[in-house]
Amino acid sequence: MLDWIQNFLVSLWDIIQSVYGLISQLLQGLYDLIKYIPLVVSLVTSSIGFLPGVLLVFASLSITVSIIYLLAGRGQGG
Repeated sequence: MLDWIQNFLVSLWDIIQSVYGLISQLLQGLYDLIKYIPLVVSLVTSSIGFLPGVLLVFASLSITVSIIYLLAGRGQGG
């Protein structure tokens, strides 16, 4: 009878530790994502800036249309 209670408490403690680890990793990933957004934006902006004029128009339009589709929920596939 005591083994059952001990195993239950150990399992409960493992679940609590797993949930804590999941939440902490989720928050760390969200922080990293927010931290790298300005870097990605500047990288894309500077990359597009080196394109010739004709390609610059098509690249800008393609990115704009892709973002609009993603925001509208149409970029989910099949």
